[in-house]
Amino acid sequence: MNILVVDDEPELLEVLKLGLSLEGFSVFETDSAAFAIRLLSIENIDVIISDIRMPIMNGIEFGRLIRTLDFKMPIIYHSAEYNGEDVYKLDLVEIGNCTFVSKPCVVSNLSKILIRYKKNY
Repeated sequence: MNILVVDDEPELLEVLKLGLSLEGFSVFETDSAAFAIRLLSIENIDVIISDIRMPIMNGIEFGRLIRTLDFKMPIIYHSAEYNGEDVYKLDLVEIGNCTFVSKPCVVSNLSKILIRYKKNY
């Protein structure tokens, strides 16, 4: 299963790449939503894990854009700014096929979500 991680925090990118790789996933990572769009056009990505707050193009704008480009893979959003109680403010339903986890993300929890997606798609 190919995972694309998009986050502007280099340390978190490294932790997620290492942790998810050890769980058996192939991981592509970038610190830029714009470069993520380029990766989507050349790699077979199954699931995206994206930060919400990023410079230039945030994760919500990124999600909306890739849906207009007809990419339908699930998106797992993560953020330290939002939690389960106020994530409704993000209007993720509009983007579709996405879920939310709070930072810091526990790799084993992300792995469980990814395995669930793998079974359903």
